[in-house]
Amino acid sequence: MNYWLSHFKKYFSVDEINIDKKVVVIFISASILLVLSEYYDSSFEVFSTIKNLLGQNVADKCSAYTLINNDYTLQNLLIWGFNCVLVFLVLPILIIKLVLKENISAYGFQIKGIRKHSWIYFLLILIMFPIVFVVSKSPPQKIPFEISILSGIKSGIV
Repeated sequence: MNYWLSHFKKYFSVDEINIDKKVVVIFISASILLVLSEYYDSSFEVFSTIKNLLGQNVADKCSAYTLINNDYTLQNLLIWGFNCVLVFLVLPILIIKLVLKENISAYGFQIKGIRKHSWIYFLLILIMFPIVFVVSKSPPQKIPFEISILSGIKSGIV
């Protein structure tokens, strides 16, 4: 390490290098978390990783626990949701608490004030839930992709 540091100082002709640990940890952890989010967001990647690390038996058990009514789309969404909570909430909180040893409220995460603004969330849920329910029960609209693109081009949307 000292070899590289001395060459770096000599090449850039600087006497001292001040590297902020906090900035380095945040940038490196953000990069790693984004890669984890991108490449482990479906059940295939997750179960193949579990199989490689822990064996086929454990991967089959995990697949059986997350498979509900043989619905693989729901299983994929369940894995994706778990991945989002883990990568965007749990791991950053652990990095802030264990590596940086700081309070998570310094990074904007706080529970205080949720009750004050909760009425708007409940109002929006009350408005959107019936709309989503009605639309989900209606027959699917099958419009070919080419027609929808062409109509968008003609109307000036695309």
